[in-house]
Amino acid sequence: MKETTKHQRAFEAYYGLGPDRSLPALAAEFGASVAAVKKWSGAFSWQRRVAERDQAVGGLVRERATKAEVDRRSQNRRIIEAGIISVARAIADGRVSPSLSDLDRLVRLQCFVEGEADSRQEIVQRDLAGKSLPELRAMLDHEVRGLGAIDARYHVLTSGDGPRQDSPDQT
Repeated sequence: MKETTKHQRAFEAYYGLGPDRSLPALAAEFGASVAAVKKWSGAFSWQRRVAERDQAVGGLVRERATKAEVDRRSQNRRIIEAGIISVARAIADGRVSPSLSDLDRLVRLQCFVEGEADSRQEIVQRDLAGKSLPELRAMLDHEVRGLGAIDARYHVLTSGDGPRQDSPDQT
């Protein structure tokens, strides 16, 4: 049997009945006998075609949902970035007293929106997981050296005396 336009319309009507579709319902809607509709269904693999179309539709729905989520996250990121820039400009223009806590909150919000660790605890847990005692000691030594460098730069900025001779980093 060759599939005609009538058979194709019947399949589209059958598919359009949704999850509760049935051949008797289609026969009544289409003005054909149940036996004829059943014959068309078997001859033109309607069950397979329904499954294939459902899978294709599901894929399109997933793609659109993924795109919508990406767009939403992208917009949220732009809003947060604009907030960070706005706070930085306000601080630079002297309209706002420098507040590291506000900037810190915006940066944490940005990390959260992007799915990154947004708290020191999460970062520490991630960084320390599975480390041996010697590795932990090396990490601690590195942090202490970094704090010394920050202290030296702070001293230079606040005293005007030049770099401290006892600081580990004299940049």
